[in-house]
Amino acid sequence: MDKKAQREYDRKRYLQKKEFLLLQHKEWRKKHGKEFEKARYVRNREKRLELSHRCYEKNREKRIAKAKEYRKNHREIFRKAEKKYLAKPDTKLKLDSRSRANHSKIKKDKCQACGTKEILEYHHEDYINDKIIILCIFCHKKLHRRGLSSIGLSL
Repeated sequence: MDKKAQREYDRKRYLQKKEFLLLQHKEWRKKHGKEFEKARYVRNREKRLELSHRCYEKNREKRIAKAKEYRKNHREIFRKAEKKYLAKPDTKLKLDSRSRANHSKIKKDKCQACGTKEILEYHHEDYINDKIIILCIFCHKKLHRRGLSSIGLSL
């Protein structure tokens, strides 16, 4: 077989395989398309947050069970980490501040950045002056990654 004939043969096989794979992909999308929404590629912030919250709630019990099991099986690691944490000089300040926040009159009613009422946390901007912001878990993570301006807040 000369080079031209070989090239033509390879091209035909490639096109046959390509059609087969495309058909297989289309069938899979028909069968599983609704289960796997394109959460990563959704550009609308509200939809992305809704999908994220839904996924969090759907798998919450599994994650809690896994975490408990891991803690149970690795007690020594957690004990060492706790001793190390308690030995730090600013730990007492943080613990006292958290205690005051939990017993203060500030209620966790909604996130100050996005307004959601689910999975709320306190964020201490300054442990000495007790500047506290109430944020949902998603805005809290975003704040620690990118800063206050990323969630639209300023102090």
